[in-house]
Amino acid sequence: MKKRWLFIPVAGLLILGVILGGFLDLNINKAIFDQQNGFGLFMAAFSETPVYMFFGVIAYGFCYLAIKEYKKSSQRVILFFLAFALMVCCTYFQGKHIFDENAYYTTDTTTKIFGYIAGFGIGMLGMLLGYFLIGKKTCTNRQLLFILIALVIVLGAANGINNIIKTIVSRPRFRFIEVYHQDFTNWWEISKNKSIKNWSLDNIPGITKEEFKSFPSGHMANIMTLCYIVPMIKNINNRMKGREEVLFLLPLIWAILLAYTRMLLGAHYLSDVCFGSLISLGFIYIANEIYRYLLKRYDEPMLVEAN
Repeated sequence: MKKRWLFIPVAGLLILGVILGGFLDLNINKAIFDQQNGFGLFMAAFSETPVYMFFGVIAYGFCYLAIKEYKKSSQRVILFFLAFALMVCCTYFQGKHIFDENAYYTTDTTTKIFGYIAGFGIGMLGMLLGYFLIGKKTCTNRQLLFILIALVIVLGAANGINNIIKTIVSRPRFRFIEVYHQDFTNWWEISKNKSIKNWSLDNIPGITKEEFKSFPSGHMANIMTLCYIVPMIKNINNRMKGREEVLFLLPLIWAILLAYTRMLLGAHYLSDVCFGSLISLGFIYIANEIYRYLLKRYDEPMLVEAN
């Protein structure tokens, strides 16, 4: 990566955070816990909105390529299907995050429907942003395809691996152990975590598996992808060239704010938010290498160096 210095210190701090969390997780959460904090609930519901908006941007990009570049019906079907899948994911996950156990929880079906409508609207705003961004692109259509592939890899892989680890580790959230007076566990105590999970699901009414998805943080894994997605804008439109540091640091600041509110609500510990962020950084590196390989493999000139 041309801008490795942006990533290396961040990765180092995140690794340090995971290590320190083994000693400080419980004390930090006890000191700041406020499960009904208004700003924290707002962040839980809408902090990932910029990510889901980019689902719409990517969806527009696939539609653009299907119309402008690829003429075979099979190619167009694939591209339109990817665009449709992204819009469905945006609608479902953004809508779900507004009214699930981590934000403004409700069981009212009508209210949830409004959440999904909001999720669809965010995706459509992303499509509109894609219209202006891609409509004035300075990259080739093939470069655009490679960029979209890299972004899908980051988003899909980071969130997929995160959810697999959540299921394996099954760490109870701090809010759960605080309210129900359960034993605190570190993330590596997997057998103990599973024992608490199984006993609680069988014996505590109303408890769901959501309370055992503390490690790692899905919100952080998702939001840290912006540290790659946003700087990639310069590869679509070179008018943003020379602003790579700002395009990286703005989503990083947003991620730090989100990390604090996740701990504030008792949804995650320090080690959770740091490890979730590390997952995304790892796949950012992998996706970037794939992007660079595709450019080299197909002899596409690098109009702007990949971050």
